[in-house]
Amino acid sequence: MMSFTSLFLAVVPFTLWQEPAPDVAPKPERGVQIHKESAYAGYTLICPLMDKRTFLLDMDGEVVHMWEHELPPGNSVYLMPNGNLFRAARPQNNPTFKGGGEGGILQEWSWDGDLLWSMDWNDEEKLMHHDFSIMPNGNLLFIEWNEIDREIALAHGKDPELLGEGGLWPDSIVEIERILPKGGEEVWRWNTWDHIVQDRIEGGPAYGEVWEDPGRVDVNGEGEKENLTEEERERLIALGYLSPDQDGRPQVRGSSDWMHSNGVDYDPVRDLIVISVRRFNEFWVIDHSTTTEEAATAQGGNFGRGGRLLYRYGHPQAYGRGGLEHRQLFFQHDSQFIDPGLPGEGNILVYNNGQGRPGEPWSSVDEIDFSGFSAGGEVALDANGHMLPNEPVWRYGSADNTEFYSSFISGAQRLANGNTLICEGADGRVFEVTREGEIVWEYLSPWGDSDLINPPGQGKPALKTDAQKAGGADRPRARDRRPPRGGGLSPGRGGDPPRDRPDDPPRGDGDRDSDQRPRRSGIPPWSLFRATRIAGDFPAFRGKNLQPLTDQPKVKVLRAD
Repeated sequence: MMSFTSLFLAVVPFTLWQEPAPDVAPKPERGVQIHKESAYAGYTLICPLMDKRTFLLDMDGEVVHMWEHELPPGNSVYLMPNGNLFRAARPQNNPTFKGGGEGGILQEWSWDGDLLWSMDWNDEEKLMHHDFSIMPNGNLLFIEWNEIDREIALAHGKDPELLGEGGLWPDSIVEIERILPKGGEEVWRWNTWDHIVQDRIEGGPAYGEVWEDPGRVDVNGEGEKENLTEEERERLIALGYLSPDQDGRPQVRGSSDWMHSNGVDYDPVRDLIVISVRRFNEFWVIDHSTTTEEAATAQGGNFGRGGRLLYRYGHPQAYGRGGLEHRQLFFQHDSQFIDPGLPGEGNILVYNNGQGRPGEPWSSVDEIDFSGFSAGGEVALDANGHMLPNEPVWRYGSADNTEFYSSFISGAQRLANGNTLICEGADGRVFEVTREGEIVWEYLSPWGDSDLINPPGQGKPALKTDAQKAGGADRPRARDRRPPRGGGLSPGRGGDPPRDRPDDPPRGDGDRDSDQRPRRSGIPPWSLFRATRIAGDFPAFRGKNLQPLTDQPKVKVLRAD
């Protein structure tokens, strides 16, 4: 039985203060840029970060179906074979959890836009965030923040310098059975907190050495802090990941957000779960075959390890067996299993954002060989005790192509023809590449709604652009499109955040010409968390008239600088 989760991807909300722009039609510099015959034919599902609408696009980038919602997007959006749409929404009212990627409400919508089911997972003790997965039995699997009291966290060896002034938010994975038309019953749970280890307080709770059992999670193992430029800080403030301090300077808003897990996927063949843990620079694999009781221990389940991590990849230093030179992942997103029947089936695909890579940062999409992992087998280790493999079997992107870069959000999807769909999220760029790295389809999303600016409780507004201060109109600017430059396992290109190249003119304080890319400051309103290509013969489309809408929706756009 195939998992639905890699067919339908997710989005994360963000907020931005700018002057509202008038309704305008999509600009020609956004939309489909490349469309070759070798592209995988189908429809692309997107939900812009600054929009209450979900769009289904044809291969020409035309909107053929649209859902309208009352709340901004919380995290993921998935289209089901029966034509229903599962979506996370964000009510923006949680009193405890404000760390970026908040969700809180899960919903099911009909093809015609009727709300069929909803569930709140949003109170002062817990919050669903970032991502969820739809299981073959119809249950939903999602990431949850829950709070550990500050004093309890410190008693369990948490370094106060890493914690800040609040409590600690370890992630849990929760499975619920839906109750129609509203609510759900929890049927399974895995808690990170049940598997921590610490070496600060000898004889204290969970005392031990993480290198002795890499299936446990170091309570201080989240690694180095992200080194952000001032422009990146401005971006993250606008997204809600950071908030200004009393002097207006950015500070880490999510210091309680210990893990910042941003993706979850389920493999029904091996009954495994993979989660992307951004602040550990790793993805983790856990055993779903356990009971909830077993998942809190180190025994039980198909692998006999209970809820201990079965596998982890990306940063051996997080489990005490390596240094920075052995690091493979850099604040990654969207780790997912490649479904049975697809090229690379059983492997794990991940968008490796690249923030913190040595030199100028660059993004990549990495495929990790995981096809041989099964119950009864032992994880292979290299001479340094690192879990193998310690490098990808396929990669798109390279150090020679630093234009392909999105420091946050983003994702990837393996297609049936062997190509890979990539969402370079910060710039709203979606493109399809072959195994050899040729771009065969490319789309720049123009969609974004300025009515979502500056909701309550989201910190100080972002600075206005020079054009806004002068009363100028906001509009998207064309980006400089260039062919790929070689290098790496497979070349990559693209661009966010936009960056100066040797042939770029110096950045000025005013507007740039229309044939130049926007400056890095500010948030493009068309940013996307992920995008999904869905085959043209997908059951949901049978009997549907998927023609471009005669009354194309208007787009409210803000300039990206």
